[in-house]
Amino acid sequence: TRIFFIPVLNPDGLIQVENFLKVNSVVEVEKKLKTFKSFKKNLSPTCKPKYDITSFENGVDLSHNFGFKWGNLEKNSLQEASYKNKCSENFQGASAFSEPETEALKKFILEENPKISVFFQTNLKDEIPNNNDDLNFSTNILFPFTFHNSPQKVIRPDDLQGFQKIVADMNANSVKNQFESGFAIDIIKSTIVGSPIDW
Repeated sequence: TRIFFIPVLNPDGLIQVENFLKVNSVVEVEKKLKTFKSFKKNLSPTCKPKYDITSFENGVDLSHNFGFKWGNLEKNSLQEASYKNKCSENFQGASAFSEPETEALKKFILEENPKISVFFQTNLKDEIPNNNDDLNFSTNILFPFTFHNSPQKVIRPDDLQGFQKIVADMNANSVKNQFESGFAIDIIKSTIVGSPIDW
């Protein structure tokens, strides 16, 4: 059995977060997090940012850049406006796998053909605790199929039970965080297209 770990898919975003936390006080971070909840995007030059070149406005949200259901958006919806706006934090990119990061992961997965792939994405929560060494990260685990309004109708019951057992085991062994799990439509109140979870 071989297990592969890819610790960071978005080095641009990691550097953004590190720089953001270095130069800002906790009070400044709290203020900015009202607007900049995460640096999900890489730094592809997609738009002319209002703030600065390292603003979250520039780039592609890699979590919307995968090939399954990419661009399958309801016409004239808020989601379509957000995914297609080159300065939006949810910009999906010019095409599926348009970014070197997602293309590299696609190539790796197709070559290695793993039996299972697990994707983790961490986002800072809005609240910053008093102890600056203990930043809050979201602890949601989303099950497939994130693109679907009624995913429970398309997921296989055995798969769903397997996912639920994994999360239950994680929660039983977690000292600090308890993970909320379920479908995107229930947890974040939205569908996601171009998601690595579904691809």
